[in-house]
Amino acid sequence: MATRTDSPTRTRALRSALAAIAVVTVAWFVVGARQAHLVGAATQQLDNGAGQHAGTSRHTESLLSSAAFLSPGTDVTLLRARLAMEQHDWTRAKRLVDDATASEPDNLAVWISSLDLAVAHPSSADVTRTLARVRTLDPIDAPAAEAIVRTFRHGHR
Repeated sequence: MATRTDSPTRTRALRSALAAIAVVTVAWFVVGARQAHLVGAATQQLDNGAGQHAGTSRHTESLLSSAAFLSPGTDVTLLRARLAMEQHDWTRAKRLVDDATASEPDNLAVWISSLDLAVAHPSSADVTRTLARVRTLDPIDAPAAEAIVRTFRHGHR
């Protein structure tokens, strides 16, 4: 006949630990959902030309600051770079893109942002280096990126 070796105190401790894990898990999902909402709202504002209006730019930057606090990473950095590009703040855009490429050199999205900067303001980014990295990370789509740069350069001489 089996005997029960769990004491009531041990059972209570196990239940408390499981409850704490559940609370932390729910909080983690809530923080993730809030960060996704903030990034989505900032992206929508950028899509609507937030960089062209001072008030909207401040609100977008506020959304991005809150999102970065919840989840620091290159997604928010790239959105900040995009806002800086829309404001023609090339120095800030370059710093942000350079930070992103340095922290995540294998992330294609950061190199696409570098390419965006190079096309928008050619003296801000090294197009040759950026295209070489895009070619390494995405050899299938790299020719399209190269054609876009060639077209832009040809049309703006």
